Amino acid sequence: MRRTDFGRLASFSLIWLAPTAAMAADPRFAIPPASLDSALDMFAAQSGVDVGAAGAGIARAQSRGVRGRMPPARALDKLLDGTAWRAVAVPGVGFRLVPRPARPVPEHVAAAPVPAAPGDQREIVIRANKYGSPLLRYPGSVAILDKGENGFRGDGQQSLAQQITRTPALQSTALGAGRDKVFIRGIADSSFLGSSESTTGIYFGDVQLANNGPDPNLVLYDVERVEVLEGPQGTLYGAGAIGGVIRIVPRAADPNRIGAALSASAVATQGGNLGGEGGAMLNLPVAQGLVGLRLVGYHADEGGYVDDTLRGLRNINRTSTSGGRAAVRITPGDHWTIDASGVAQSIRTRDSQYGLRDLPGIVRRSYLAQPFEDDFYLGRLVVTKEWDNGVTLVSATGLVRADADDRFDATAVPSLPLAYDTHNRNEQVTQEVRLTRRVGIGGWVLGGSLLHDRDVISREFGSPMAERSIVGVTNRTESQALFGEFTLPLSKSFAVTAGARLSHARTDSDPSTTRGVGAFVRGRSQTRLDPTIGYSWLLTRHLAWYGRYEQAYRTGGLSVAAGIGRVANFDPDTISVIETGLRLERVGERGLSGSIAFSRANWRHIQADLVNTRGFPFTSNVGNGRIMGVEANLDWVPVRRLHIQSGALFADNRGFDHPDVPPGFRATRLPDTPRFAMTGGADYDMPLGRDSLRWSVHARYVGKSYLDPVALLNIRQGGYAMGTAAASWRHDAFRVDLTLDNVTNTKGDRFALGNPFGVAKGDQYTPLRPRNLRLAVSWEY
Repeated sequence: MRRTDFGRLASFSLIWLAPTAAMAADPRFAIPPASLDSALDMFAAQSGVDVGAAGAGIARAQSRGVRGRMPPARALDKLLDGTAWRAVAVPGVGFRLVPRPARPVPEHVAAAPVPAAPGDQREIVIRANKYGSPLLRYPGSVAILDKGENGFRGDGQQSLAQQITRTPALQSTALGAGRDKVFIRGIADSSFLGSSESTTGIYFGDVQLANNGPDPNLVLYDVERVEVLEGPQGTLYGAGAIGGVIRIVPRAADPNRIGAALSASAVATQGGNLGGEGGAMLNLPVAQGLVGLRLVGYHADEGGYVDDTLRGLRNINRTSTSGGRAAVRITPGDHWTIDASGVAQSIRTRDSQYGLRDLPGIVRRSYLAQPFEDDFYLGRLVVTKEWDNGVTLVSATGLVRADADDRFDATAVPSLPLAYDTHNRNEQVTQEVRLTRRVGIGGWVLGGSLLHDRDVISREFGSPMAERSIVGVTNRTESQALFGEFTLPLSKSFAVTAGARLSHARTDSDPSTTRGVGAFVRGRSQTRLDPTIGYSWLLTRHLAWYGRYEQAYRTGGLSVAAGIGRVANFDPDTISVIETGLRLERVGERGLSGSIAFSRANWRHIQADLVNTRGFPFTSNVGNGRIMGVEANLDWVPVRRLHIQSGALFADNRGFDHPDVPPGFRATRLPDTPRFAMTGGADYDMPLGRDSLRWSVHARYVGKSYLDPVALLNIRQGGYAMGTAAASWRHDAFRVDLTLDNVTNTKGDRFALGNPFGVAKGDQYTPLRPRNLRLAVSWEY
């Protein structure tokens, strides 16, 4: 196994960076004349102050711009000078725009304060659809993990796997950090890793992180928000988004302000080792108003809690994650913006995190250590140009390399230890160019994309001291696409959305190690047109009824077949989803918001990564299926400072027909998706003079699901409930968090696979992390 420490050393050097200058009391603004909506976006980025604005007039209005150092309120007044809008302060939120009075108010009459109009709180705009839509009018199911909401902390060190527990529509396997597959609303193919493309597209800004394989588990440090568009999203994102898209939005470098942040934490796990985290961020205006640099570094240790009695070891599953990011933003003027960034992250897991059911405690017996190593690198370049008429050009280029090494204990006879090693090397280049424009609740996007992906899986099997290489596979995929989508308001209350993606993909495959004659597999190509159509109907001012139909697909390829030394093709699969739902927006500071959605998915020739009775992996098409889903979310502010949230998902995926599985297998139901899941929580903010104290409780229930879509490993998992309690104290820029997770020390089974060479016995399980206490301190400047 490799021991590359470059990413770790780089991140450690970033952690100890400290701010070297002081920030002035008032921010400096450099906003050129522009459309008002563009000027407001620049104002929010340069001041850190939110401005709520809605209506087609915002996009059509022009701002004269503003330059110089001044309070945000004064700068906003200058931006709005000469427009039909004025700003009203919203305590604790920012500002909202209201129309100026039609007639001037006489000087001798005192102007009454303008009351907050119902629903005029900060407008939430969905950016993941590439041209921006108000959340209330978006024709589909969506979840947003924003800073300070839904338990998400943009300044905390949390992974995507930890965050998805807040939303029942998201599920994840639990093989370990860097090895987990993420599923949305029951679109789950299998629990294992193999050659198939991901069902969920995960993006860092506008760049895809991986075309296939697991979630790279980037630490969400210095991240602004995460948007989840439930799938499929074939029109805008293409292959590999049949379940939907998760878009991580990092904070950009700011060329106008000096900023810094530090955080550290310690975690004590009952019956396990101590863990801890540390991170730092530094933002520097290299050239004031022109070039900004942002550096991020972090390191996290997760203490182990699984014992191995055969080897006499305790707490063997310790995981270390180190990483860093560097971002540069250049604003040369005339509404051009250039963002370049690089990401490096390293994951090292000493041993796997499964136990055996028939042993007391969280214990297993294995002959060999089963470590995992992953190195992930991302390069990103995004160039944006905005015109005064609201049209925006975006060019996004991404370079990704991921190297992962995995070992499993394949020992069957104690006197003959055997190891099974896999080495996955993935290289990906993506390019997308698009034109967009948002006008009120409408807008459009038109663009094209290119993808080059090379995925190599090599394998070794035998004695740990002298392993023998066995057949692997290499898949090379080239894809080109043209896409477009528009939202057209037909009236003030009704809008339609339509679009399509024309794509051509070719996959060339061959065994990584050729065994005999005829091993070459002829390349295959596919040309598809994936449409979408939807609507949004405003039944009342704050209640919308929406509906949508969309298609998506995954390309086929070559995989190792069941057994040793064999390869086989697997075919593309396709999905179509129809959904309808209601979305309610909260009226004023208090009240109720939420949504309910009904969906039906038809999935044909489902690709699945499987294992045979001996534990060797293979990929195959398992048949056709359908998923009936009901999803509901509730967000309630009954009184000031009290925030209550809950969500539930019911998914019925038992219907399979025309199975494609090999002889001896029988398709049953989709894996890793509980028929019922629910989350709920409450936050209460208590002001203490200049300080504030927040109390939080959160609970979730995960229903029963199955490990595998075939009867061979139809092992139950899930069926548990657990809770979290937290308190947070804030004083100016200083914050202290105390979190007790798994309050009742629940011993549920998150995932029934730990080692494929022993899973057929049915005695493996992956336990929840035992009760643990986390103390964190953070400071932001």
